[in-house]
Amino acid sequence: MQKFTRRNFTKTIIASAVFAPSFINPSRGSIEHSDVLVIGAGLSGMNAARTLKSEGYNVRILEASNRYGGRVMTLDDIEGSPDAGGLQVGGGYAHFKTLADEMNVELEPFPAADTSLCISIGGESVSQKMWAKSNINKLPENLKHLPPPFLLSKFIDTTPLGDTLTWLEDSAHNLDISLEQYLINKGANEEVRRLISVALNTLDINELSALNEIRKYRAYEDEKEFGPSKRVLGGTSRITDAMAVTLSNEIHKNKPVKLIEFHGNKYVVTCKNGERYSSNTIIIAIPFSALRHVNFAPSLPPNIQKIINNIGYAPVTAYFLKVKRPFWEEDGLGVNMWSDGLTERIFTLDDRKGGNNQILWGLINGRKAIEFDRIPNEQQEKVLMDEIFKIRPSARGSLENLHIHSWSKSQYSAGAWSYWKPGQIKNLARELIKNSFKNHPGLFFAGEHMAKFSAGMEAACASGSRAAFELIDFTS
Repeated sequence: MQKFTRRNFTKTIIASAVFAPSFINPSRGSIEHSDVLVIGAGLSGMNAARTLKSEGYNVRILEASNRYGGRVMTLDDIEGSPDAGGLQVGGGYAHFKTLADEMNVELEPFPAADTSLCISIGGESVSQKMWAKSNINKLPENLKHLPPPFLLSKFIDTTPLGDTLTWLEDSAHNLDISLEQYLINKGANEEVRRLISVALNTLDINELSALNEIRKYRAYEDEKEFGPSKRVLGGTSRITDAMAVTLSNEIHKNKPVKLIEFHGNKYVVTCKNGERYSSNTIIIAIPFSALRHVNFAPSLPPNIQKIINNIGYAPVTAYFLKVKRPFWEEDGLGVNMWSDGLTERIFTLDDRKGGNNQILWGLINGRKAIEFDRIPNEQQEKVLMDEIFKIRPSARGSLENLHIHSWSKSQYSAGAWSYWKPGQIKNLARELIKNSFKNHPGLFFAGEHMAKFSAGMEAACASGSRAAFELIDFTS
């Protein structure tokens, strides 16, 4: 494929206008030009922009919302400043740790936490200590000792993946089946599969590729070699705040994109407010769940558009509760909670001031998150608290709702993170991750969905760097 240098772009601007009359149509307004347009001011977009700016590129970032950070969100306006989005910095998060050093942002160990667990099945609750012999435990005898959160790890076998990259090779594609079928093949009965499905970040256990989960487990295993996970001191938004300061002239908020046109050697982006921007190259660093609402001219390759339209995004609602008194000392069931009901999972957090068990952090996933989203906002708090009190009567009067945040209802994320569905990895993933598109030269994708090795915030950072260096190579 021909590579276009910045000199070549300049030489072809006039020629491209012949094929792009919209460039010179005064009725459509003036166009502001830059070397690179980055769509999205999340971790990946800002990391790409920083890299390119340091190499002398003129960069403009178009952010759809009124804030930067994407799915990094520290709730500074509520007590304890908990994170509603990215939180955990794995031991092997090399790109993220380098970024933190460059931004002079400190990482800290997670404080020692109370790991006691209350397990609720069908509204009846027992402590983890009593789980194995409880009547509500319907697991097979050889698995009764395992609490539900640990069931999946019992069945996931990462040995077929020689290394983290093997998931993209043909040798692993026999694992690109539904997680449910994988578990059936491993001997998991219906109750095992039902309990595993509670904590899955997917709509349905049939909708998640087993290879997707095996890859994540393999990445977690590799990260353990580099030490325990940490978190950002003061909240993860401290790192995106620091990045935004270095890009204060480049970030333009409230610029949702509706159309991306490619004419010759030039991209023209039209925002919903009618403003138009042009660039020689473009990095798209927004979730595909948001990109589905952006039109391309000419159209993207059909297989790439198919990924954009169909890759999964996890429905997740996070909620935060203030603890007024330690109710778990009264009922002896444990402070953390796991339920097959609406509340699903609740974890203890510290208040970032040394006070443990001061805040509880809950996560609702999958279909239950979608069902909860359908409840009118003004009724959600009551429904949530009533459900908690039903399984933990001792918590009545002991908890106060601080905040509820639905990632599925967030307009420009429409989900917490991406996942591959059965068959998508072997049929589509490799083509996407090559990040080279014949009829759209100079277009690159970034974001955690572009991960080759890692997951989470590390995937976002790494993909941003990778897209930037691919762009530099393209224009050299």
